[in-house]
Amino acid sequence: MTTAYCAVCGWSHETGPETTRSDLNRAMIDHHVETGHTPIETDEATPRAKPATAAAEPDVEWTPVEREF
Repeated sequence: MTTAYCAVCGWSHETGPETTRSDLNRAMIDHHVETGHTPIETDEATPRAKPATAAAEPDVEWTPVEREF
């Protein structure tokens, strides 16, 4: 069984008796389009994702840049 999950929001989807690999790919694309998050694919039965609360803090620091147009 292949599982796809999102480390940002906790979304997940897996293949099973009534879902195909194509269904999983479509679900991953739809999630990316709707949220901008990139799903992670794994063959593990239980994916090891960071809790969704941990994603609230960015891994890198950044400073916004103001530009005049």
